Amino acid sequence: MKKSLCLFSLLLCFQVGLVAADSELIKLNINDQDVEDVYIQDREIALKLVPSKASYFTEFSEKNVGKKISMNFNSIELFQIIIMVRIESDVIRAAKVSDEILAEAVRLQDKINSNAPTKAGGLEKVKHP
Repeated sequence: MKKSLCLFSLLLCFQVGLVAADSELIKLNINDQDVEDVYIQDREIALKLVPSKASYFTEFSEKNVGKKISMNFNSIELFQIIIMVRIESDVIRAAKVSDEILAEAVRLQDKINSNAPTKAGGLEKVKHP
């Protein structure tokens, strides 16, 4: 009986902990002006952040280790993760994105490519399909 009660209490604490974790969801939004370049392959996207946003993201990740975040692109959820360590990267990747996210990525990629010079460092800039 004591073992059953103890196991029940442990499971209850675990479930309550999961509910508490869900209620502590922190949202981080990436907007067009935060992105320097967009890479698309099939249903996977990579958003290269401008240096100031990349620095902010590193600081944000350090302050929120152990917390659950919702990473959003133009207010549309990309994914949810629990930050386990400080993240030092200027690229945010997401796989198997929704049609809505894919359309946003293509729109931004077209916008960036239309504003880019046709030659960059002697190499021709190629538009992604």
